[in-house]
Amino acid sequence: MTIALLGTGLLGRAIVERLQSVGHTVTVYNRTATKALPLQASGITVVMRPEQAMAQADCVVLMLADAAAIRTVLLTQASLAVLRGKTVIQMGTIAQEESLALLGRNRASRQIVLRGAGAGKPY
Repeated sequence: MTIALLGTGLLGRAIVERLQSVGHTVTVYNRTATKALPLQASGITVVMRPEQAMAQADCVVLMLADAAAIRTVLLTQASLAVLRGKTVIQMGTIAQEESLALLGRNRASRQIVLRGAGAGKPY
């Protein structure tokens, strides 16, 4: 499976490395590109624009910091243009209401949005 992972912080990086170790092709994007660049040494493709990561992916995993980051990265015209019909797994720490709002916006684009087990704040 070809996977795009957006957000390569501590948990995102660990997930990317594990996905690659079990044979998936992974492309990553991070808003601060220098944080993702070390992954290239492991053979992981790092791109400078989120739509570049998503364009060839079967599945998109979001490990972004908050709802504002998700909106900034995912809801641009360029990103929406490549997301049609893709599965999006939202694993960032955002409130349930924010996840539901994201789901509503993405249904219009015919995306499948799943909320990962690690998603959401504990309140």
